[in-house]
Amino acid sequence: MIAHLCFFVFAVTRVHSSLLDKKYGDMVRWSLNHGVISFDDTNFSFYVREKPINYSIIILLNAVERDCDICRRLNDEFIRLQTSAKGFGGENKSLFFGVLDVDNNAQKSFMDVNVDTAPVVIHISPDTGSKISDIDYVDFNTLGGYSAEHLAKWIYSRTGIKISIKKSPLFIITICTSGLLGLIVVFYLMRLIGYSFLFDKTIWAYGCCMFSLLMISGVMWNIIRKPPLLHNSENGLVFVHNSSNYQFLVESIVVATLCL
Repeated sequence: MIAHLCFFVFAVTRVHSSLLDKKYGDMVRWSLNHGVISFDDTNFSFYVREKPINYSIIILLNAVERDCDICRRLNDEFIRLQTSAKGFGGENKSLFFGVLDVDNNAQKSFMDVNVDTAPVVIHISPDTGSKISDIDYVDFNTLGGYSAEHLAKWIYSRTGIKISIKKSPLFIITICTSGLLGLIVVFYLMRLIGYSFLFDKTIWAYGCCMFSLLMISGVMWNIIRKPPLLHNSENGLVFVHNSSNYQFLVESIVVATLCL
């Protein structure tokens, strides 16, 4: 009897371990191949909701194909978040990112997590129970924004995993170019008229006007909200957002340039 019981426990343990290995191996492979893992009703149930799992996963429930600007914006930020997390070792190897689009055969999964709107971000960990109340949902009203930086802070508060968000190469090029042009102007003025320009009222007046134009162009809003430089849509690069409540960094640059 004891021998049978030991054999049964051993068999259950082997099955449990084999199932964990399969799930984790598939998640690693999909993450390496696609970055953000695309789920539907079939694989979401097995790899996310059904226990056991030995990894944490951040899921974006979205509706990109619908007429939803914030869905597309958050999708871009979510990809930037995953790209920034990719390549880091340590605990990040047990953290995955997935997207569940309602139009990708995922209506049942939306109901399973009690979501009837989009976008929504949730966190599922090995400790998450089977009840809907056990799922960790992002509260964007208290989070303060939809940027990758805001999501990274939320993930850190939940998992202890710190993700340093990578800036867009175009953003870095723009900042470096602007700084270089500024230095050229300063050195040119110093060589042309010496240090006397520092006490010139006209130059200070132009400087104040420039500062005002930068503020009008939305620089302070950009610092607070941290929007992306531009949007890389399926139809190409988008420089101007179609909503009056949001803008890209390029829009600020264009507005400031036109005001000059």
